[in-house]
Amino acid sequence: MRNIKKTLALLLCLATTLSSATAFAYNDVAYTDKAYEAIYRLGDLGIVSGYGNGNFGVNNTITRAEFARIIVSALGKNTEAKSMGFTSAFFDVAVSSSWCAPYVNYVSSQNIVLGYPDGSFQPNKTISFAECLTIILRVLEYKEDTVGYYWPNNYIDAAKALGISDGMNYAASDAITRGDAAVMIDRALFSDLNGQTDKTLLEKAGYTVVRDIVVVDSANGGREVRLSDSKTYTSKMTFGKEVGFFADYAVLDKNSNLVALKADTDGNSEFTQQMSVYVNAVTDNTISYVSNGKTGSYTFTSGFEVYADGSKQTFLQAKGSIKAGTDITFYGEGGGWSFAVIGGEDVEPVIARKNYTTADTNLEGMDIKALGLTVYRDGKAATISDICSNDVVYYNTRSNVMDVYSKKVTGIYYDAQPSKSFVETVTVGGKSYEIGFDAAAQALGANANSYEIGERVTLLLGKDGKAVFATELSDSVYENYGVVIGTGTQIAEAGLNEGATEIYADIFMPDGQEHRIITITDYKHMIGQLVNITYENSKAKLILQQKKSGQSGSLDVQKRTLNGTTILKDAVVIQRNSYTTEKSASCQLLNLDTMTAKRIDDNQLLNTVAGNAFGDIAIIYIQNVESTASFGIVSGIIKSGSGIGGYKIYSNGTEKSYNTSFTVSGLSVRNPVLFSLNGTDSDTLKKLFEIANGTVAAADTSRIKVGNNVYSLSPDVQIIDISDLSEFSTTSIDDIISGRIKNRVTLYSDTSASSACVIRIITIG
Repeated sequence: MRNIKKTLALLLCLATTLSSATAFAYNDVAYTDKAYEAIYRLGDLGIVSGYGNGNFGVNNTITRAEFARIIVSALGKNTEAKSMGFTSAFFDVAVSSSWCAPYVNYVSSQNIVLGYPDGSFQPNKTISFAECLTIILRVLEYKEDTVGYYWPNNYIDAAKALGISDGMNYAASDAITRGDAAVMIDRALFSDLNGQTDKTLLEKAGYTVVRDIVVVDSANGGREVRLSDSKTYTSKMTFGKEVGFFADYAVLDKNSNLVALKADTDGNSEFTQQMSVYVNAVTDNTISYVSNGKTGSYTFTSGFEVYADGSKQTFLQAKGSIKAGTDITFYGEGGGWSFAVIGGEDVEPVIARKNYTTADTNLEGMDIKALGLTVYRDGKAATISDICSNDVVYYNTRSNVMDVYSKKVTGIYYDAQPSKSFVETVTVGGKSYEIGFDAAAQALGANANSYEIGERVTLLLGKDGKAVFATELSDSVYENYGVVIGTGTQIAEAGLNEGATEIYADIFMPDGQEHRIITITDYKHMIGQLVNITYENSKAKLILQQKKSGQSGSLDVQKRTLNGTTILKDAVVIQRNSYTTEKSASCQLLNLDTMTAKRIDDNQLLNTVAGNAFGDIAIIYIQNVESTASFGIVSGIIKSGSGIGGYKIYSNGTEKSYNTSFTVSGLSVRNPVLFSLNGTDSDTLKKLFEIANGTVAAADTSRIKVGNNVYSLSPDVQIIDISDLSEFSTTSIDDIISGRIKNRVTLYSDTSASSACVIRIITIG
């Protein structure tokens, strides 16, 4: 870490990424000058200034009066000093004509700069090297009893030990230059006060100092700077630092503006290596990632330094902050990484205003880098043509990854907590959602033209299921239809009807969630049926959808057709799993791409909903089409007398025992099975079909290639190591993708036809 600090120390005006407009510039201060950084930083802090001719006078000497003024400014005592300018303690500092009287009076009153025995201050005398160091040590609260009584040698030695005078080649009586004075004052500002660990002179002067921090990003021409403490600051610096600059100190003024950054160690100007990645998976201390279209992995040591949740931590401490979808930016040099920032760029969401195609080169004002672009939609690999109108998109231009979310929820705006004036969570459609972006807070808060309690609203959900935008999608099919799964009454706990009795319906919506909505009447006669949801006076009115004839028939998942009718790419398949008239129903979402059925008969097709004027299907409502069973491995057989009373099944990392009233011929330990349950009893149990075995040639999250054949993977496929009979273990698909698993594998499905199957279980060993 110390090496990286050194190489970053002088990333100054060459850094175009964060360089901001110059408030002042000196003709005689080149960026190669050793005093360059100190002069401009002190200028930003209001401690030094140049001459009216555009020069700083870097090689000029400095007077005692000038140095007194610098010291007062460094202490932040200008206002207090000006109140002391009405009298003078020295005969050669005239109150009426001397600009320096307030500053001289202040430093002498604090015993920082003393006069001479004859009562003079000699303000125009050049200050010597020894005097300069003595004053700096006094400001840092060092006294004779700690420094030593032998002046000036003890003071010169003490200043050298503190690093204040490093690189200075002066005799004690030599006059110092303005440039070297700036360097020594700058070093003093960031030095700890005597006896006070981690309290610098800057903090004594009223500034806030944040230690060990990285410049992560900038905006607005470098005026808005984001640091690795996860905060964005208004920058008052004359020259910015480049993204990736490691600072031992970031300095904030009383208004929390960023006024200075400083690396502890001087060094040569050198740019760092950086890599921004999007995490696909985390296994132990290893992440698999994608960056600019390239995949890779990185294994952290437990002590690797990272910045997460606003503080510097070890990887072991920050591990909980890293998951699939996390952005990480690595920094380093010479082929290795020295540290990383979790959440390396503050990517703000945008609403897709249209359906996108591969021909699009701009995403809501951001240029799209087509080469190496990676798109994920709802966590699955996608392309830009999969982005639909009203999707939420996070585009990290540094890793060139688009993270797209399609989930929405529509309903009556029921409640805001803790209040509408300061909204943090809202209740819509019977569920509470955290606010995840200012746009949603503005639209749902107590602002002009914001949504009112009792109005219909659609929440667009982004990362972590939080509401990032609020809008009205009255024409959307997916937000206007659902299946009634239950009805009842309740006492309203909040909202417009607080304390009153409400009639509700629980609706299974196309987002895969159950939503409770307040209705105008009891709709128990519609339980189990597909309904259109409309709203009247802040309550829902449900309209039963009549089944259309002639739509059942062959299902072609590849061509996306049902009996020849096109199925939209965003189509939702809802399967009814159980149903009791006027009592209850249960439903689940199916993934059309992994459905194994080749046909949906008329008795299986409950209804469909068209998504456009062409009649293309947006919602398919079915029953008894796809198995709702679970999958696992037989890990043991339970004896009952002389027969079999049940089986132990290992599934999703857990072993459980299930009773059966039947036995399955030829079923033994290590056999993959399909099973469904009724309480603790298994009412369905059958062996899966072995589809293929061999070594893996290629794999991703949806496919696997064994030999010359490619097979589709179930979204919840299980990879189970069965080599140790006493202890099965579950591993991740990422271990196969990364190549860490080199053993032969065996693929199993609940369908025997290898050309149409979906892999449910993969065994190793």
